[in-house]
Amino acid sequence: MVAWVRELLGGGALEPREFVRDEGGPAREFLWIPSRFGEAGGRGLILQFRDVTEERALQRSLERMDRLASLGRLAAGVAHEVRNPLTGISLLLDDLHDRLSSPPERDALRRALEEIGRLEGIVEELLEYARVDTAPKRECDVAEIVEGSLFLVEKTARRQGIRLRRELRPDGARVLAAPEKLKQAFLNLYLNAIQAMPEGGDLTVGVAAADGRVIVEVADTGVGIDPKDLDRIFEPFFSLRPGGSGLGLSIAHTIVEDHGGAIRVTSRPGKGTRFRVELPLAA
Repeated sequence: MVAWVRELLGGGALEPREFVRDEGGPAREFLWIPSRFGEAGGRGLILQFRDVTEERALQRSLERMDRLASLGRLAAGVAHEVRNPLTGISLLLDDLHDRLSSPPERDALRRALEEIGRLEGIVEELLEYARVDTAPKRECDVAEIVEGSLFLVEKTARRQGIRLRRELRPDGARVLAAPEKLKQAFLNLYLNAIQAMPEGGDLTVGVAAADGRVIVEVADTGVGIDPKDLDRIFEPFFSLRPGGSGLGLSIAHTIVEDHGGAIRVTSRPGKGTRFRVELPLAA
């Protein structure tokens, strides 16, 4: 900013600029508007500024929602077009597999069927992404939803040498939600954590109610996320895992936002990652 002021004092163009201030607290965005005073456009300078942090955040949120809506429509269209041919191919290969007697040929077809199964899983994720906001909501207990979704990953976690730690303080942790959708969001966070700990580790899940919100935290001791990737992990189709669809975290993020909540992430490479979900308490 100092360089810009010097440029203005030297006769530079009077064009508004935005600067970010992040010293010792949350970053704030300011719009600075310059003007001159004095006879014949003298060198006196006036700088007016306005805090536009919330305005820019709303603008980015609206732009993101518009992009996600477009992606959702595209995802639904692609998924419906692809699903039927995939089903037909799978049935034909399955029938051919049963007719073959040569082990190498049967093994090759088995591998092809496994790949088709993986594609069918991606198609289902695309459909899930497209319909995240369609389920009816009711008042429900977040701790029960967390426990129900944890049950689904317990065996997988144990096989991978991962210890599950529960820190549940569920008193008053009730929200207005579509429980199956929230379960899907939490499940996606658990699976992301499990995939980040191929050599085992700790998966800690906490639930608490405070200041009019229910807070759910999912923390792992895995590989962590590079700081340059943190801003992108909720983008559709962005994946740090080879072969990943890049939809799991995006679906979780969209579900949480559809419930009037927010999801944040902090991470240290080589140390682990923590997701914090905040949901408004039921009235």
